Amino acid sequence: MPPSREVHTIGLERLIRPASLDDFREGDAWRYPQLDRGPLTRFPELLAIPELFDLSRLAAVYNEPVPVWMPARWLKSAAHRGLYGTFFEPESALRLHRLGATLFFPNVERFLPVVRPLLARLERDLGVVEVHKKSVFNVFASAPGAGAVAHFDPEINFAVQLKGKKRWWISDNTQIQFAPSAYSVIDTDATMSPALRIAWGSAPRPKRLPGKPRVIDVDEGSALYFPAGCWHKTKTLEESIHVVLAIWPKSWLGVLSSRLRASFPQRVGGTPVQAARLSERVAERIAALRAEELVDGPRGRRARSGRRPQVQ
Repeated sequence: MPPSREVHTIGLERLIRPASLDDFREGDAWRYPQLDRGPLTRFPELLAIPELFDLSRLAAVYNEPVPVWMPARWLKSAAHRGLYGTFFEPESALRLHRLGATLFFPNVERFLPVVRPLLARLERDLGVVEVHKKSVFNVFASAPGAGAVAHFDPEINFAVQLKGKKRWWISDNTQIQFAPSAYSVIDTDATMSPALRIAWGSAPRPKRLPGKPRVIDVDEGSALYFPAGCWHKTKTLEESIHVVLAIWPKSWLGVLSSRLRASFPQRVGGTPVQAARLSERVAERIAALRAEELVDGPRGRRARSGRRPQVQ
């Protein structure tokens, strides 16, 4: 019998140490960053993909513009700050990287199908019932001194350092829970998503990394997990390449709403009587829901096998 393909994909247990799978699935370890150091050879799946270690080869297969993060010394004026994250054709992006910029290759799975099983395995191990957005495989390449400004992301992130050294500052997010989109300290009302503006409300928006950050230095082979919404910023200590596997699980509210939406496909009028009747039907439908209906779907069989779905 040929070996299972799953053997050749990175399992969750290799990305969350020192937490155990039980602590992560059944406890609260998923709420906190986890760092595990070790040789890069423990990730042979990544070592077997040469494009991840050679930016010229990656640029050759990456068939769309690349976001470029300018280094801090280029961002002294508002005009330059407006260039942060500008998209450039891959060859132009490589030239900017040689001058000190950070390159962000999002959605690499679109151009390197070999990484897709890695994302699928993580979704399976996490017990994800449904994904809010498609899981993605991102590559970051930074010159010494470059880095990312303080920000948070709405997805679950697993970062593996492939080359060089990088310093991370990580801080809890006490401003907003379950953020619907990313936010950075250089964002304005105009650049924030409407959903995030609504969720945030009138609370002050930090312009620097808030709280008392934990400082983490990672080197080749380090695996860092940080939960959705976790504040972080980075600085490159040595020329660096790292990958991030980002998973976007739908919240239980999202799962429930999609099931209810399927139960009420028709439009309704706006009279009080009709609204009252609809409210009664929704309450009846929720009361009648069985657990199997919530997890039934493309990942239902895995969720029912005893693995607890990840809850946002």
